[in-house]
Amino acid sequence: MPAKKKISFEQKLVNLEEIVQQVEDADTPLEKSIALYKDGIALAKDCNETLRTYEEEIHILQKTADEFTLEPFSAVR
Repeated sequence: MPAKKKISFEQKLVNLEEIVQQVEDADTPLEKSIALYKDGIALAKDCNETLRTYEEEIHILQKTADEFTLEPFSAVR
């Protein structure tokens, strides 16, 4: 079984937008709309998890940055 290809966050959002457009299209058969909806939910959950991970990283970076103290620059003598 081939490994899943890694898709960027931005491409996932594009894919999600395409799914929404297809589901909203009145010409899309019901069965296909349901399958697309399931795919869209899975993709949205994946995007949400990615955002949550980045948010945690930002909180850690911010906490680390807040611990720095500024000290006056002193010229080397």
